[in-house]
Amino acid sequence: MITNENMDDELKDAPLLKSMSRENPFKVPDGYFDSFPTIISEKIAAQNSKPDWAIFLQNVFQPKYVVAMLVFAVVLTSGIFYFNEHSKLNQQEMLLSYDDLNNLNYIEQIDESDLIDAYSSVSNSEVYQSSEDNSDIENYLIDNQTDNAIIENEL
Repeated sequence: MITNENMDDELKDAPLLKSMSRENPFKVPDGYFDSFPTIISEKIAAQNSKPDWAIFLQNVFQPKYVVAMLVFAVVLTSGIFYFNEHSKLNQQEMLLSYDDLNNLNYIEQIDESDLIDAYSSVSNSEVYQSSEDNSDIENYLIDNQTDNAIIENEL
């Protein structure tokens, strides 16, 4: 234990410290510790009186959840852009022009009977014009005495 003699010996090297008074400069307000428990309980009650949504937001916006939400948002956004671009590429690859088909020689491999079957499977309303339009054409051909051989060659 430090005695007054030992303290005086130690204070010889620090004259400024030796000149300071030994009284405690800090003071506690009168009755502070008597009212301290009620002050603390009031603060706890005020904290518990927050609405449920405020408590939820306070819990959600903790750093560990914010980081997880940011990672999820980045992954989701990247996935949307990746699959959107990937689907555009697939659509562009599937489009063929007439020249592409002509260069592939698929037209030469098509059998006429397959074309006739495909043509006959289409409904009459999509392929043929109305009967009024057909009768006008028939009348025109009859009036001009068009040869059937010419019509067959054109078709």
